[in-house]
Amino acid sequence: MKKQLLILFGAIGAFCVFAAPPIVSDVEVGNVHGKAVYITYELSGRAIVTLDVSTNGVSIGEENFTRLSGAVNRIVDPETDTLKIKWDQRRDWPGVPVENVKFTLRAWSTNSPPDYLVYDFVNCRTNFYVSAAALPDGGLTNDVYKTDRIVLRKIPAKNVEWVMGPSASEETSRDPEANIYSASEVSRPVTLTEDFYIGIFEMTQAQYRHGGGTTTSKYVGDDADVHPVEGMQAYIVQGTRSLADGRKSSGGFVKTIRTKTGIDFDVPSEAQWEFACRAGTRTSINSGFDIVKASGDENMDAVAWTVHNSGLITHPVGMKPANKWELYDMHGNVSEFCADWFGPLTADAVTDPVGCDQTTAGSKRVLRGGGCQHSESCKCRSAYRTGTLSAGGDYGFRLIAPVTLKW
Repeated sequence: MKKQLLILFGAIGAFCVFAAPPIVSDVEVGNVHGKAVYITYELSGRAIVTLDVSTNGVSIGEENFTRLSGAVNRIVDPETDTLKIKWDQRRDWPGVPVENVKFTLRAWSTNSPPDYLVYDFVNCRTNFYVSAAALPDGGLTNDVYKTDRIVLRKIPAKNVEWVMGPSASEETSRDPEANIYSASEVSRPVTLTEDFYIGIFEMTQAQYRHGGGTTTSKYVGDDADVHPVEGMQAYIVQGTRSLADGRKSSGGFVKTIRTKTGIDFDVPSEAQWEFACRAGTRTSINSGFDIVKASGDENMDAVAWTVHNSGLITHPVGMKPANKWELYDMHGNVSEFCADWFGPLTADAVTDPVGCDQTTAGSKRVLRGGGCQHSESCKCRSAYRTGTLSAGGDYGFRLIAPVTLKW
């Protein structure tokens, strides 16, 4: 009996060590002839490691220490990695003695990573950052994040109950002379049980090629690489499966990019899409305003490319203002495919909805957000939903990923 208790205690102790949050310790800083700062540390277990640089107890700002290399801003394994960071201080923060600053390292559990995930298609590398300001090479102003890299933002959706569909404020803005609302729109309480990453930008033509896509977009201008990929059909994006079939059973481009990157990318459910689009708002536009006209609405024009202001062509992603979660073009530019079959919804409260059964929905897939060729202002609202089987000149998508990197 005593031996059994000792074995049980040992098992519990091992579990506790495994479950404990990762810890950084023994941080040491060295400066080599004033040219670079080298930081070494110890790490208690596999974790994502980030760095903060401060002076007088105040961070100098993530944008001032982006030239980092080594075991930082990525998953670090103390069993296999050299626990060393290099900071090119001369280029980030020239002329300031390192004696006046403090270096603070943080270890993040891989189940609770930082807010920004970046996959580099060229170097086949996954990095994590605490803010958009921390992104190297000039951040989101650099087109590399629209071409050779893809950046996703973590959405705080876990166990949040919210109302999906049109709101009371939208009802008051209804234009009695226009068909603003879709008959398929239903307000219903929704709870999502997990956070998720979602692309800051719609998938661009360059990213699509990097991810293994072969379909040719119709827009072929000199800046085509940073335009959203378009002309998409649902089965090209995700094969023949639906969300109800399970995340892992996806085919199409989703399967291809998963194989190339090792990340379980997918398209969002329409509940995930709308939650990310709204960013906490209940107005018809995620800017906090409602539309007042079915077409050519000024409030919508401020954030979206629609049939009214686009010239019937796509535009480079990220040209219009983002929502408060820094997501661009959730309204307009291209209509975005979701994983659900398109069909009628009920007003019942639901958790992690998987969409309609195909026998009810038919063969159409959900489209959200509206596009530049087929959508007036009223069809670019947060709540607007429609479905299609065929390809379209302004049909595209954006990707999501689980926060743990694996489903």
